[in-house]
Order: sequence, then structure tokens, then C-alpha cells
Amino acid sequence: MRIKQITSTATDNRGNTSEFSNCIPVEDGGGVVIVNSTGDAGDIHPGDGNCSTGGVNSEAQVECTLRAAIEEVNAQGGFQKVIFDVPGESPFTISPAAGLPAVAGQAEVDATTQIGFGGTPVVEIDGSDAGTSDGLTLSGSDVTVRGFAINRFGGNGIVLGGSGTHVVELNYIGTDVGGTADLGNGGHGLLVSDGDHNRIGSREAGMANVIVYNDSDGVHLSAGLANSISRNSIRSNGRLGINLVGGSETVEGVTSNDDGDADTGPNDLQNYPTLNSAVLGGDLLEIEGTLTGFAEATYTIELFGNDTCDSSDFGEGREPISAPSI
Repeated sequence: MRIKQITSTATDNRGNTSEFSNCIPVEDGGGVVIVNSTGDAGDIHPGDGNCSTGGVNSEAQVECTLRAAIEEVNAQGGFQKVIFDVPGESPFTISPAAGLPAVAGQAEVDATTQIGFGGTPVVEIDGSDAGTSDGLTLSGSDVTVRGFAINRFGGNGIVLGGSGTHVVELNYIGTDVGGTADLGNGGHGLLVSDGDHNRIGSREAGMANVIVYNDSDGVHLSAGLANSISRNSIRSNGRLGINLVGGSETVEGVTSNDDGDADTGPNDLQNYPTLNSAVLGGDLLEIEGTLTGFAEATYTIELFGNDTCDSSDFGEGREPISAPSI
């Protein structure tokens, strides 16, 4: 949630804790745009330092929508943070009438700042009225998107382009704020079309994405290197959970492993482990397998539990269970 006031306590080395201190307000330090409406109007004067549609929200405040916020961020340049303070009871649904503008600069678009957030999204972006457009497109660099449920777009849920180093975490892509409804996007859940060093998910507890029910792949990479996809719940998508297509791999579907992992393409067409057996004895799950790669490299092997296997017999990954390094 958005922090509006600050207080403090002090505890000495014997464990004695004080009363609360005086209370002071948190002032905006510049570079912060506050979305306070679920409307869809654009900004009337992008770049003037004020996010405003020219109207007011439900509490008669100057209205700033997500569309207007992105337009203002793009026009201002430099690093900007978009936070949420929409009046009312959660959840909140934003229904764009057309595709949202791409986030073209450095920005953090953080829906976890909305009052009512308790570890799962409370802000939904519903693309039912947006035609064939994608949900959120990151075309600049160093853009973080956090805390949304993104569903029912005709295209992809999120597109990562530009020069990369984007972060996508704690989003529900293809479902509702509860993470259960089948509300898939018409394309991939998440598409990496360009850029290196993007991070999709996180090894930090509670920060991974849920990517489900999308018509095509859960995560599709057509370009880029060193794009980390970690600890997400990826399941029930129309094609593969993760699909690397490009370079020397020109065919959709599972990419065959190669000796020495010398092929080229998105994420260097990284070889996947070959699992041979999984035996559960009491509380101990023993898994055996092999990985062909570079002798001098260190690999993190992420293991996932599933109710059933994908129809391809490769993935998906419903529940992260372990991530040993070898």
C-alpha cells in the first residue's frame, strides 16, 4: 500500500521499546505520478509535470488515469515512479478502450502501492474492449511492472522490448485478482521481443508471477540474452510454458537439446535438464537427471510440481518447489 504518514519507535540493547514518535506526512519528492482513477482518459498536457485528464475522480480530485500517467511519464523523461491511490474498495478494474501507450522511458509502475494490497493484485487491467492490442508494453529500458492482474487482451499480456533490463514481478497474467478465473490473453502471456537482462519473476518469496490460461505460450522469447525466468507459476497455457524461438531455432515447439549447447538464439537456446526419475520417500523427494552445458558454468536448476504434465510432455511449471545450484 502507499505509505502516507511515518512514525517510529526506539529499542535499546536491553530490549526496552519506547512509545511511538510524532507522526509526520510523507511528501512526494518529485518523479512520482499517482493514479487515482480507474478511468481511461488521456493526459491533457503531457510533460507539464501534472498528470491530469482535465476531469475529476470520485472524490473530486484532479483525475489521473493509468493511460494519462504513462503519457506523462513518457513526456517527462528520466526515472519516474507510478503509484496507485484509487478511492474506494478493492479490487479495482481498469478497462482500456484501446491499447495503452508503451512505457518508453525508465519507470516503475507499481500497483502494490494501492491501499488494499495484501500480497496479491488488487488492480486489474481488463482488455476486453481493447481489440487486438497488447496489455502493457515496455519499450524503453529499466521498467518495472508490479502487482497487476492483466487479462482478456486480444494480443499478449505484457511485451518486453527496447534495450531490456526490465523487471516483471508479482503479476497475474491471464487470470483475475484471485488467480483462479480463466481470463487468458489472446496471444502469449508474456513476450520478450527484444532486449537483454530482463527479469521475469523473482527468487524473493511472494514476488513471482502467475502466468495462466493464455491462448499461446506462457512466456515466449524471440530475442535477447540473459533473460531470467524464475520461480513463476506457469500453467494451463495453450502452447508451451516457456518457448525459445529464434536464431538457429526457427520452428515453434520444444527445442531439442544439443551437445555442448553451442546453438544460438534467445537465451542462447539454453539446454533444459533431462529428468530421469523422481522418488518420494516420506518427506524426501529424490530427483535424478542430467544437464549438458559448459563445464566451467554454474547452473541453477529450478524444480516445479504439477498435477499433470503438459500435452507436449515438457513442462509447464505450476508450483516452484526447489532451486539447487550445480
